[in-house]
Amino acid sequence: MNKPLGKNVLGLFFLGISSGLPLLLVFGTLSVWLREADIERSTIGFLSWAGLSYAFKFIWAPAIDHLSLPILTRALGQRRSWILLSQAIIILALLWMSLWDPQFNHSNLILLACGALLLGFASATQDIVIDAYRIDIADHDQQALLAGVAIAGYRVGMLFAGAGALELSELFNSDKSYSAASWQLAYQCMAIFMFLGVITTFLIREPKPSNRQAEIDNNLSLFLHFIFVVSAFVITFIILGQGVDAFTTYQLIGSSLWLDFILATARLLVSLFTAIWVGQALCKLGFLEHRVFATVYISPFTDFFSRYGQLAIWLLLIVCFYRTSDIVMGVMAKVFYVDMGYSKTEISRISFIFGTIVSLIGGIVGGVLAYRFGIIKILLLGAVTASTSNLIFIYLANLSAPSITALTGAIVADNLAGGLAGGVAVAFLSSLVNKQFSATQYAAFSAITLLIPKLLAGYSGTFIDAIGYQYFFALTALMGLPVILLIWLIWKPYNTFMHQEVSKS
Repeated sequence: MNKPLGKNVLGLFFLGISSGLPLLLVFGTLSVWLREADIERSTIGFLSWAGLSYAFKFIWAPAIDHLSLPILTRALGQRRSWILLSQAIIILALLWMSLWDPQFNHSNLILLACGALLLGFASATQDIVIDAYRIDIADHDQQALLAGVAIAGYRVGMLFAGAGALELSELFNSDKSYSAASWQLAYQCMAIFMFLGVITTFLIREPKPSNRQAEIDNNLSLFLHFIFVVSAFVITFIILGQGVDAFTTYQLIGSSLWLDFILATARLLVSLFTAIWVGQALCKLGFLEHRVFATVYISPFTDFFSRYGQLAIWLLLIVCFYRTSDIVMGVMAKVFYVDMGYSKTEISRISFIFGTIVSLIGGIVGGVLAYRFGIIKILLLGAVTASTSNLIFIYLANLSAPSITALTGAIVADNLAGGLAGGVAVAFLSSLVNKQFSATQYAAFSAITLLIPKLLAGYSGTFIDAIGYQYFFALTALMGLPVILLIWLIWKPYNTFMHQEVSKS
């Protein structure tokens, strides 16, 4: 039986705004503030580590499924209590960041950086629990529509934090030179905007609890266990990164595209295995019961393979590679516009503002189409359009002079295709999740779907230097072909499995 979507749709839109708002305040907007304050580029680069929380949020996602919050969980329920806590921390982090002028002294910069780290962690946590809430409140066949709505809200939140925060900093700055007060007021306004999400959290209903695994008797032990496991992962990841950089610097090993890719992948895997080893070692020392460890860390992943059987491998391959084509191309899109001779104003107005609106529309269209015609059909459509839209940029690269009309057409096509593919990808990932482990499984899937595309995207500049823009765009289009073939392969078994799941419910 399908659940009514009316209030859920509106609530998810505003939760999407709350989720999208902090993102650029950790990345782009903060970078502009720091650069305007004459902070060195290298320092700004190091501060981007505040965004590591988004990439590795699956490490502490099990806490969202299993840990109860004192007082809050009893009053609001498991999901809403975690949403409210993360929103409160986001607001406090934004207010804390607004207290410091990074240009004044080094101590202020460190204090601002601490606020950025807290903001990144709280924002990633909010993403985990809102995604879990979205999955919990609706059936599989309704996830596509809800995903489109949530993404639309997310884009609006990013507009607030990007263009909105920059405009506010200009508005509060009378003499147009650097003014710490204007940036501080802008961040305070962003903190106020976050109350839109807080109000929504109080108005929405807590989803019906799923039959989650064994009760956790000692929340404190589990919480401390999480802290040790997450710390082990982060410390190992940072140390290995410094080791690889040292090897490369002193030329103890050569540097090449594929070697760098292999080292980055190995770095992630070793960090994961270290975290698991630390978790198991703590269990052997009596810090946490093995039963609880298996329930929290192991069961979400064994559940996926036991439910899907041999189909699980093919599904994971699609999850890994679905966004490769548009993400690898998208990283160099703005650089390409500059190299082709377009001005910053033209890029800002067409790409950032107009492109974001078109992408928002694409996400909604993708969700509605998937709701109407089924996820697998629109998943295929998204793969085809995301891949073929890259070919339009070959035409743009061949123009003898910059053309606003051609740039607008290319950006519209690319953002519409990317928005559609992104919306249906969220719906697809949501359909794979067991509601018993919704936070953990979705956080893991969303991390996996960005892992390989992001690693490859890091070398997109190297590809362009070697083969040029035209062949690079053609190559990114070809990256979509394996995904299209994989979707054809799983078409029937996926539909069969989903029909069985619907009939069970």
